[in-house]
Amino acid sequence: MLRNTVSDADGDKSTETFEVWTTDASGNAKNKVKLVDDDYGVLVSPAVASGSTAEVTVPAGKLKPDVTYTFHTSAFDGHLYETTWSPWAKFLIGAYELVTRS
Repeated sequence: MLRNTVSDADGDKSTETFEVWTTDASGNAKNKVKLVDDDYGVLVSPAVASGSTAEVTVPAGKLKPDVTYTFHTSAFDGHLYETTWSPWAKFLIGAYELVTRS
């Protein structure tokens, strides 16, 4: 799940667009990850009140274990789009192992 706090100067509810990228060796955005199968490949949150946290769930299989990613967001309040993206936020998908016990 990806999250970011939404802030709107007029106090309007806003949606948040989430865009995810792989990173290069320096930690900078390298290749955009297509999170959904459409022209844009981004996820858009439901509208939330200003000051609240917008969140989206990344579909299974879109992100790989042991890969560092970075994402940023852009808000839309129903009338105006944010003119700049948020700062980048890095994250790592860790490998996991299912252990069963008898």
